[in-house]
Amino acid sequence: MNSKQRLQAWAHDWSAHRLLEQNPPSAPEPPAPGDSGPGGGLFTVGIGGGMAGTLLSQLSSSIAPDDAQRAEREGAYIVSPAGLRAPRVPLLRGQIRQLNPELKPAWTRTVIVLVLTVDEKGQQALVAPFSQFDQPAFDGELATGLKDESLSVLCLWNSTRIPLAALRRSWWLMDSFDDLLADADTFHAARNKREPLPATLKDRLGPPIIHPLDPRHDYLDVEAGLLEDLSTEIS
Repeated sequence: MNSKQRLQAWAHDWSAHRLLEQNPPSAPEPPAPGDSGPGGGLFTVGIGGGMAGTLLSQLSSSIAPDDAQRAEREGAYIVSPAGLRAPRVPLLRGQIRQLNPELKPAWTRTVIVLVLTVDEKGQQALVAPFSQFDQPAFDGELATGLKDESLSVLCLWNSTRIPLAALRRSWWLMDSFDDLLADADTFHAARNKREPLPATLKDRLGPPIIHPLDPRHDYLDVEAGLLEDLSTEIS
């Protein structure tokens, strides 16, 4: 897929997203009294599709509300049927994690990030969010080559330092490939030094934004504050 085709695909998805935001579907009917809904009222996390959603749905299907509440405070899942605690996964560079939606109630989508650095001394981590779309919008976003659509595009332009306390309130999904981490490092190093990117990396970015009326400016305005003002308080 060339740059023009990528941009057309992204624009189609962005237009559909904005249309749904302006005309949201009707809320589902509430369950009848005494009906706990699917899964007997089990704690639900994750997204509907993709590998990340599959992993999280499998975890959530075996977690009862009391266990989930306690796990939220301890930073690890507790599997109720066997009464066993899942091992806590320490925060490390290269992890792909889904952030807890309670960190920012204003979020309207699942937020998955790649951990680029972990600063224990400063109690911060540099993370880059994955896009909700499967094509890069502009030359600050990188096509990862991962098959899972929820991990298709990494928004390197939106890399943000967040408190470790916030990152601890997340779910480990998988570890990234070393190549993707190296690509992220190369991107940031080149941008910081204002040097050109290698052709192999540049080919996986979206087309640059040139015109001041380009509608992608609206997209940047919406996404720019995605990881800002995260709450680290447990409700």
